[in-house]
Amino acid sequence: MSKLLNAIGGFTLLATMCFVFVGCTSAARTNTLSALEFAPSAHTTATLADLVVSDRKVVGQASGLPSLRRALEQEAIANALQGNADALVGANFFYETKGTRAERNQNMTIVVIGYPAVFKNFRTPKSEDIWLFGKQEAAR
Repeated sequence: MSKLLNAIGGFTLLATMCFVFVGCTSAARTNTLSALEFAPSAHTTATLADLVVSDRKVVGQASGLPSLRRALEQEAIANALQGNADALVGANFFYETKGTRAERNQNMTIVVIGYPAVFKNFRTPKSEDIWLFGKQEAAR
């Protein structure tokens, strides 16, 4: 029985060593960097549109940290337009801070008032529209 166990143990050792040596293959890695040429091509075309401005003023407001003033202005404009217009024409901003100096550094309210406007009638320019692009001499 012990001879059988020795034979099995020897076979197991031999099989393990074979797997280890056969399983260990050398892998060569190379680091090659290839660059693709990045030359985007774009064709731009001038586009004209009419801006239809409402005669009704809208109001929007936003509050937050004074350090985020520009973002608060944009949020106030978005709140004034409420997704119903493309731009706010004649915008007037009003800034309000309340409380002690420490409280004023923590909160600012921005109110914007203006006229909502919508772009309509998108078109490519014609020869009579060249003056809009500052090329009056080219039109003559």
